[in-house]
Amino acid sequence: MMRRFLLSLLPAALLLACGSSTSAPPHAADTATTAYAHASAAGRPAHWGYESGDGPSRWAGLSPAYRSCETGRAQSPIDLGGAVPGDASALRVEYETAGLRIAHHEQALDLLDNGHTIQVTLDHGSTIFESGTSFDLVQYHFHTPSEHTIDGSSYPMELHFVHKSEQGELAVLGVLIEEGNHNSAFDPIWSNFPSRPGESLHLEGVSVEIEEFLPLSDGYFRYQGSLTTPPCSEGVQWFVCDEPIELSKAQIDAFRRIVDNNARPPQPIHGRRVVLMEGVSVPD
Repeated sequence: MMRRFLLSLLPAALLLACGSSTSAPPHAADTATTAYAHASAAGRPAHWGYESGDGPSRWAGLSPAYRSCETGRAQSPIDLGGAVPGDASALRVEYETAGLRIAHHEQALDLLDNGHTIQVTLDHGSTIFESGTSFDLVQYHFHTPSEHTIDGSSYPMELHFVHKSEQGELAVLGVLIEEGNHNSAFDPIWSNFPSRPGESLHLEGVSVEIEEFLPLSDGYFRYQGSLTTPPCSEGVQWFVCDEPIELSKAQIDAFRRIVDNNARPPQPIHGRRVVLMEGVSVPD
């Protein structure tokens, strides 16, 4: 079931921005996530990062636009270990085309090293529906180590699929990544990493084995949170799969040679309800 759920989150042809550094050029395909990628309310966004001088503990002091990073009461990421069982899922996924069960697809991709992560933007999207609101898949990106933890334990990496509604609301699906076997489905991305921050590459006709991106479990954690980077805006709906996928040590190390530690630590729960859902409604 989770394979079918995630397949419908991916575009018919394939499978958050973490923000861009002030030196990174604009990305034409990223306009739908400007609010996530550019943190300043006006003018140039204040530079932020993950080092001691500009890292998560200092974000709120870098710009007035980043105050929620410190004062927010529904911040992400969090530790998911205290989740309670949920009833029926309110998340509904609608297929864009009839070909989503095919494991191999070709499409155009844009890869961007935005100074904080490797972001992949798609030429097609699919839609998820949650509580009557539709969200279109915009892009996906990676963190190392994982931002979400379970009972205090982190994973080597985490993959975030970012969706946006017409009203500008965000819904993010997180997939935890553990060290294991080589995952060839990621080869088209891993073999085409941009060579420097700010570089964007356009790839045509990329073939992807979609199923290898997906966990086998149909369970996921659900909670209300925020962006995990400045401006740390709240009101983001989060869905994190309860089972990880695998990448090999060599694949994880290859990403870390480009991006080494781009994870915000888990934030206080502040009484929020974290629910572990057992499934999702997917039309046949």
